[in-house]
Amino acid sequence: MHTLPPQTAGQLPFDRSWFLHVNELARDTPWLHAPARGYASYGAVVTLAGWFLVRRVLVRLVEALAHTPLRVLVTAGPATATAST
Repeated sequence: MHTLPPQTAGQLPFDRSWFLHVNELARDTPWLHAPARGYASYGAVVTLAGWFLVRRVLVRLVEALAHTPLRVLVTAGPATATAST
C-alpha cells in the first residue's frame, strides 16, 4: 500500500487544476448546492425507489411483449387456417 510522507499528508497533489476547476464550478452554480446536498443525503433512497418502480414497469412490459405474438396466433390461428382452405 502506498502511504504519503508525513509532510504531504492532507495536502493536495502538485497539480491543483482539477481542484480549482471544481471550486470555480461551485462558485458559479450556487443554485445547485441545495439539490446536490439533497442528493448526497437521500440519493440512495431515491435510486432504490426508482429501481423498484422501473423494475415493476419493465416486468409488465416484457410480459406484454412476450404474450402479444401468442395472442395473435391464438386469435388469428383458426381464422387464417379456415380462410386459406
